[in-house]
Amino acid sequence: MVNATSSESPVNLLYDEGIWVVGTIYILMLGAVICTWLCSRRITKDRESYCEGWYDALSRGTVQPHEEGDSGGDALVDTSAYEEKIERSTFAGDMFTCATSGNMLKYDDMKAINFSVLFMFRHTLWSSPSTSNQVFVALIFAVMFFILDQLVLHYIPTLSINPEAVDKMASLFTNLVGVLLGFYISTVVGRWWNLRNSTLGSLWGAVDDMCLLMGAHFSGQECKTFRTLVLRYAMASFELTFMQAQGHDNDLWRLSKRGLLTPDEVAKLSSTPSKSQAVWTWVAWLFHEMHLQGRCSDILLKLFYEKCVQARGAIGGIFAYLDTQIPFVYVHLLACNVHMLTLIVASDFGVVTSRWIQTLADPDVDPPGGNLVKFVQLIVIPFFYNGCLEVARIMTNPLGTEYAHFP
Repeated sequence: MVNATSSESPVNLLYDEGIWVVGTIYILMLGAVICTWLCSRRITKDRESYCEGWYDALSRGTVQPHEEGDSGGDALVDTSAYEEKIERSTFAGDMFTCATSGNMLKYDDMKAINFSVLFMFRHTLWSSPSTSNQVFVALIFAVMFFILDQLVLHYIPTLSINPEAVDKMASLFTNLVGVLLGFYISTVVGRWWNLRNSTLGSLWGAVDDMCLLMGAHFSGQECKTFRTLVLRYAMASFELTFMQAQGHDNDLWRLSKRGLLTPDEVAKLSSTPSKSQAVWTWVAWLFHEMHLQGRCSDILLKLFYEKCVQARGAIGGIFAYLDTQIPFVYVHLLACNVHMLTLIVASDFGVVTSRWIQTLADPDVDPPGGNLVKFVQLIVIPFFYNGCLEVARIMTNPLGTEYAHFP
């Protein structure tokens, strides 16, 4: 009787140790993901507080009018404290170059492909709550499937799950979602580049061309007020484009504080729809007045009109992209498949781990391998596919306030 007990105790001890080891690993994983989630929430809160501080700085900033009058005002706002905050928030030294608004201007392309990027957190998808939350969900469901499989094996073994079938389903969904996401990301990147080059770039190009033509045909001190007024309206339109994309185009007092609009102009624009486009009517009217005064020929007036139309059309193109989203049914299908893949990968890891623990109780059966690979898949696959969805979301409206958006 003693010998029987002694022959069974090592098996039971090994089984108990396996349970404790798996439980400890799960607790450590959950703790790491919770810490990641808390850090991402902190970064998001810091970003929101920074934006609020930036807008407060604009509202408190002193505006020094241009020496030739209100029509040529230049806004001088003390933002040195916020610029220092941006420099302190960068990672890996000079990895990023930031604008005073907090958005990234550019990154170091050599450091971006360095091995150290594996350990970067700030300004990456790991700092995104939506991505880290999905990894956390995958770990939670892996624990649930592990417990469920253990209960089924003990009480209803006839209903046990086939690990090979789950593994095949995970592989099938991984390939299927990968193909669908490839088309989706390609479409989003194409829209993003068109927003940057064909619309926003066209708007900026129209302003540059107009400044070049004014410098050539309206040079001298006597036309400086006119040139400054046109440039001020162009900059106000540019700012209004971003404000409309962010849903703040009614906060015209911000532009008034910066000297881009006068109080009278704010009152006229406050009830006008498409404010960023309406400003170009004012610009066209200015050139029309110069034509009536005999200072602008018919050919030159036509050229300036074309630039005004180009700028207004570029703004219209921007909001054609932003207001015409990718069909919801397509995005919904992708999101459902990605989340289903997360659950399947979690079930695969949970079932395989459960069977590994189960084989520890049988000394005649060798424990199956591949648990470490399954664990890597549990982290990498949800992170990659949910990260693709997050990248697409960020690039869908690049005129927002997030770090990776256009400055």
